[in-house]
Formats: sequence, C-alpha cells, structure tokens
Amino acid sequence: MPPVRRVDGLWDHRFRVFGFPEGSWDGVWTTGRIRGRQATGWFQLQANPGDHPIVGGFSGSPVWDDETGAVVGMTVAADRDPDVTTAYLIPVEQVLGLDPELLPNPYRGLQPFDEEHAEYFFGRDEELARLAAAVDRCPLVVVAGPSGAGKSSLVHAGLVPRLRAEGARIGRARLSSTTAAPAELVAAVLELADPASNPARRARDTERIAGLLSDAGTRAAALDELVDALRGATGERFVLVLDQFEELAGTDPDAARRLLGDLATLVSAGTGVRAVLTARGGVLDDVLTPDIASALDSGTVLVGPMDRAALREAIVRPAERAPGLGFEDGLVERVLDDAGTEPGQLPLVESLLARLWARREGGFLTLAGYRAAGGVAGALAAHADDVVGRLATEDDRLLRRLLTRLVTTDRDGRFVRRPVPYADLPPELRALVPPLVTGRLLVVAGGERTGGTVDLAHQALIDHWPRLRDWLGADRDFLRWRSDLDAARHRWEAARPRPRRPAARSGAGRGRRVGRPRGRADRRRAALPAHQPRAPAHRTQAAVRDHRRRGRARAGGGHPHRGRGPARQPDQRAAGRGPCRGPGRRGRCARSTPARARRRARVGRMAQRPHQHRRGHHPRRPVPRVRRHREDHRRPGGPDLDLRRR
Repeated sequence: MPPVRRVDGLWDHRFRVFGFPEGSWDGVWTTGRIRGRQATGWFQLQANPGDHPIVGGFSGSPVWDDETGAVVGMTVAADRDPDVTTAYLIPVEQVLGLDPELLPNPYRGLQPFDEEHAEYFFGRDEELARLAAAVDRCPLVVVAGPSGAGKSSLVHAGLVPRLRAEGARIGRARLSSTTAAPAELVAAVLELADPASNPARRARDTERIAGLLSDAGTRAAALDELVDALRGATGERFVLVLDQFEELAGTDPDAARRLLGDLATLVSAGTGVRAVLTARGGVLDDVLTPDIASALDSGTVLVGPMDRAALREAIVRPAERAPGLGFEDGLVERVLDDAGTEPGQLPLVESLLARLWARREGGFLTLAGYRAAGGVAGALAAHADDVVGRLATEDDRLLRRLLTRLVTTDRDGRFVRRPVPYADLPPELRALVPPLVTGRLLVVAGGERTGGTVDLAHQALIDHWPRLRDWLGADRDFLRWRSDLDAARHRWEAARPRPRRPAARSGAGRGRRVGRPRGRADRRRAALPAHQPRAPAHRTQAAVRDHRRRGRARAGGGHPHRGRGPARQPDQRAAGRGPCRGPGRRGRCARSTPARARRRARVGRMAQRPHQHRRGHHPRRPVPRVRRHREDHRRPGGPDLDLRRR
C-alpha cells in the first residue's frame, strides 16, 4: 500500500495521476501542478501542456505528490470539456474523514515502538544522532536514562532501522531477571553470525555453549567458540542489541557483571561487532569494574525526558501518517501543559493519545474526549480499570495473583517488572492472559504455546495505576522475600557443577544407576529392538539359576570346588584327567570356561524368546523336554544344554 499523508501546504507541488480516459484501455499517466485551495477546501489541479487532459476517466484516482512522496488526495474531474486541463483534488483528510474507521492508529499506547513502527516515531532526532555516532565510534554502547524515557523505542524504532538501511546485520536479545542471560546472549550471537542456519541446530548449540559459559572453568572456551563463529560470518558490520539490562542488574548484579565482561570480550576480539545496551542510569553503579568502566568511558548515551518542543513533535507528527486525523484547537497545548517535563511523562502521554484516538469524532481528537479520558494523569489508570472491568472474574483474587506474580523488588526496594514463563502459570491464571494482552496491559514474548514469557506492558503501570500499587504495597514483604529467593536460586544454579551425564539414583541408596544393566541377561535385553517380546528380568534370571543347578546335578552330583561331589585327586590334577583339571578364575574350574560361553549365548537366546522359558508356554506349539545324559557335558561338540530347545 502506498503511503497516504495529509499535507497542509500543497501550493505548486508537482503531482502525478493515473486514469482510464475514453479510448485508453491500458490507462495513461498525466502530470501537472497543484494550485490554490478553493472555498470548498478542494485544490485545483492543472495539467502540464502536452499531457493528457484530466477528464472523467481520472475521477476517483489517487493523486501522488512528488514533493512529499505520498498520496495526498483523490481526483475529481468536474468538467467534461476536452479542452479544459483543470480538475480538482479532494484532500485526503476529507476523503477518509467521512469514514473514521478507515484511519490507522498512529499511537502505540503502552506498547513500545519497534522496528516496524519507525514511521510513527518522532521527537528524538538529537538523541538518535548522538546514539548513531556513539555506535560508529565505540564497540560497546549503553543507552541510559530514567524509566519511561523511551530508551527501548529509541533503539528499536530509531537506531535499528537506520543501521539496517546502512547494511548492518542486527541481532537482538531481551534480558530479564528470570531469563538465563548466557542463553539469551549466545542465541543472539549465533543468530547474528549465521541467520540462515538451521533453527534446531542453533538451539542445540545455544544450550551447549550457554552451559559452558555459565561455568567459570569453561567460560574462556565458550567465548572463544563465539568469537570464532563471528569471525567466520560474512558481512561488514554486526550490531548486537540487548534490551532491559536493568532488570537483570537489579536482581542479580553478579550475572550482569559477568554479562558485561563477556560482551567486552566479544567486541574487543577483532570480530567487528558492536553491542548496544539499554539500562536505567542507577543500575550501572553496582556492576561497574575497572575494565567495564574503561570500555564504557565514551560509549554512554544519556536519554532524558522530552522537552516541550520534542513532546509536541511526538504528538503531532504521527497524526500526519493518519490522513484526516486532526486536533481540536487548544488540545495539544492542554496536553503539553498537563504533561510537563517530569520523568515518565512519555508513556502517560502515549496512553492518553491512544484513548483520545478511540474517542475521536469525525477524524478529530477533541477536548471533550480529553476530559472523558481523565487527562494525562488519569488516562493510564482509567484504561487499566476499563480493561479489568471487562473480565469475567467476579473477584480480584485471580487478577491480584497474576499481576503481583509479574512484579518483584530490586535491591533498592523499588517495584520492577518480572517476566514469568507462560508454562509456569497455573491454568486459572492462564485464562486471564489473552484478554489482558488484548487490552495492552500484558505482553507475551515468544508466543503462549512456544515457551514464551508473560510481562507487564510497561513500568508505568506499576508507577501510576493506584489499584496495582495498593496490591503491591500490601504484599511488599512477600515480594521482597521472593526476590531474594529467586536471586539465591539463580546463584545456586549457576554455581553448581554440571554432571557429564545425568545419573538417576535408585531408591536403595547404594549409588547404583537405575538405567545401568545389572548383568549379561539385562544387557542382552536392553539391546533388543522395541518390537521384540521381552521376558521379565526375574523370570530370565530364575531360569538361568535353575539351569545351572540342573547342569551341576547331571555332571556328578555337585561341583568339586564347592564341597559337593567326589574329592579331587592329586594324580588326576597332575595328569589333567578327571572331573576337573584345577581351579580357574574366581574359584571355578577351568573346564567351566567353555560352559560359561555357552551360557552367555543361551541367555541371549532366552531373552529373545521369553515365551520358550517354560514347556508348552508357546501359544501355538508346545516345546517338548529333551532328555540329556551326563556324558553330553564332556563330549566335544555335544548338544546344547538348553533344556527348552527342541
């Protein structure tokens, strides 16, 4: 769809219009100049000499303005005289103002600006220029400022589109207190190095390298692997963007400090990578080290609240991208007066503008809608209360459980957002997520069905929604305890040694691995395909013991080394004759060595044919018992001792 824009000053702009006059079945272009505004609000169109005159076949066609690069209105040919080269342009605000539902919403409310919303992002030209210069100059850049100043929007809707237009490759990761920071960093680096790689393979590599990066003994090897991946990538410029760093630093400063050290290593290893962080100004004090301080010496960009001129631009300029959207006289000044220049005013104004857009009248934002929305201070709270009031829950217990679960305290006791995995929510709380996401109070990153996280839409909900503030104040002690518990658990998980292979312990407590085969028969059974019938282990072992007892009884009434059977004679031992030629390994006779080999083969056959362990157990063909003689035990090449074989 071509851009559509409302432009107040169109005098002498060059235009182009495409139409289907009589006799031109394939259509024809004509050009000319836009002249003055008429009493009706329409503009006069004057075609250039020599071009096709603007006649009836051009009526209803969009008019393209070469000066602004957008469609500015619709053509109307009021005169059918072919000698007349003048027609009229209906401005786009009059065309779309007839149907307010056709207007696109140019305001994001509590949702942050992302790369696809760059055309609606205004008011930060000076900060964007300083940030782009810092990225060109320094390998590691931190965008610092108070909460609600628009740091994330500046990076994602301002810096990232500019870098992509210059040919840079972008890798992005969002850090938080509950997200494994090493895994997020590794995933972003691997995607940056090879975005076309197989996602499943990249996920496996991410898990493996993140495990190495979490261990102090293998961190250097993991960083070397990441550096090699970046060095082997094809491209001239790589930029790694990490958002919401303060959430990690506020709950686990040690992990944040390690992350900054790893970033400093990656950007200083000759890989050509630039890293950009967003953080609240105060959190850097707890994670700075001499090396990190030197790396950030000239790479810190401070973002403060908008002044009056910048805030005016952020309010008015997006309305130009919504043709026909205008402001009642005095409304913009009223909003600027009430907003002031205090930190955190931007999310309040954005929330107010979104509510004003929903209350527009004929394509105009009005003072009556401003008063109904509650003004700057009450717009956010009114919006949140409206969304919550539409929920089907009769009491606030489930809503309170969900929202307080998404909040924690930092080291200074300040309430901050706490993303929670969607899979960790109980079913009764998951049912509340979709309507709250639709009402823009919650956001789900990664998708509900794919292991995503649930988070509050903006920090301003915690700071300016009285209902939530009351709940958090009542649960402050519990939230502080839970925050300390989460930090201790993360430290324990990062410090515990990683076993080379998972070993499950048996209930007997003797250290035996449950999955390890206990003997030859179990190893044979474990090697069988899944479709093979398998006899229970106790039946197989019982059959082996029974067979050994029968064999010893047939061989002479007992084994000479176990105190049964005829005593061993010295001359027989010397001559190598008799029932035994001497003791073998583990006190057994040497003659039993080939017998053990036959038993091993026989155990495998019994494991593969468990239905033959008993006579007549086969459902189709009973197996008769075979009579054997004691001479078969000594006779070379004698029949097998399997009593169940035909």
